[in-house]
Amino acid sequence: MEVSDLPEKLLVCVDVAGPEVIPILKYLYKRKNVSEFLLSEKLDVDVHILRTVLYKLYNEGLISYKRKKDRIKGWYIHYWSLNMNRLDEVRMKKLKEQLEKLQERLDSEKTHIFYICPSFCSRFDFDGAIETEFKCPECGSLLKQQENEKTVVYLEKKIESILEELQKLENEKLDLNSNIENDNNLETKAA
Repeated sequence: MEVSDLPEKLLVCVDVAGPEVIPILKYLYKRKNVSEFLLSEKLDVDVHILRTVLYKLYNEGLISYKRKKDRIKGWYIHYWSLNMNRLDEVRMKKLKEQLEKLQERLDSEKTHIFYICPSFCSRFDFDGAIETEFKCPECGSLLKQQENEKTVVYLEKKIESILEELQKLENEKLDLNSNIENDNNLETKAA
């Protein structure tokens, strides 16, 4: 199954738990309280492997479960549901973390001079290049100063894209809160 088949909101789950979560998400999407045994059977996945993936999502708050005891066998059965309210929060958190890393990298690219092996074995800042006497420790080639303007432009575009996505999520959150507030005001006036 492909990531592109998932609704955009669920992509954060793939970032958290990896591509093996895709069939699980497809099955849980728009369903509530699905037994782990039913899920295991429908997806043809061992229940222990399934639980490992589900717990990764649970640890981020992306899914929740209810636990009930089977009266016949005495086992506890978990019934899983996607936590749709939490998806945007986690997505914003992940985007902010990514943004911070990219901004640090951009600052480094703008403030340092880098040297690179012609065979692309290694890359060093000036201090690292001095330590290796401007020679690649992998192949022994002489390091050359890297022109990193393209890297800087790429990082700036990536940062801009993430900022736009964060703004979009923030606007959706504000719209949702505004709609909830309007609904509450209507209920108050009706009472």
